[in-house]
Amino acid sequence: MKKALLSALMGVAMLTTVSTLNAQTNPSSGTLTVTATIDPSISLSFASDASGLALASGNGTATATMALGHIAAYGYTPPSGVTQAVNGSAGSATAFSVSTPFDVLVMEANTSSTGYTLTAALGSADTRNTWSVGGTTVTTTATNLTASGVYNTATSYALLISVPFTNTTGSISNTLNFVATAN
Repeated sequence: MKKALLSALMGVAMLTTVSTLNAQTNPSSGTLTVTATIDPSISLSFASDASGLALASGNGTATATMALGHIAAYGYTPPSGVTQAVNGSAGSATAFSVSTPFDVLVMEANTSSTGYTLTAALGSADTRNTWSVGGTTVTTTATNLTASGVYNTATSYALLISVPFTNTTGSISNTLNFVATAN
């Protein structure tokens, strides 16, 4: 019985000590001030055009790849969405071209800008072939494609590469750098 009484007294003492400790804990508080500055922004992405060659990778992103595959002036059947033409006729033909449309989408957020300017430039000089985007010849110098782009609307541009018959290299590769700037 002494053991039971001692156990009961110990239990009461522990409960009293724990409740006393809890009662002695003071609450603590603090504040967190948050600040942020909203910056206007625009986003550029590429997409496969419904009537063109599907992008090989990066559809819907700002870094895409277009793979035209093997191209030729004669005896060539272009893939769906690619147009091929010999420039000139009979003995006066000096080049051929391949062309396909692709889409550019520029979106905006938190800006009062009502439109954008879009430029394109080749990543490296091409002394053999002629490149054009949307009917505008593109070189390594930024070339204006539009000064009045409409946000949130995909715009179709045709990529055209003209290959002279004198070009005997087996590979054509370059990068087109596009820059959208809010007006």
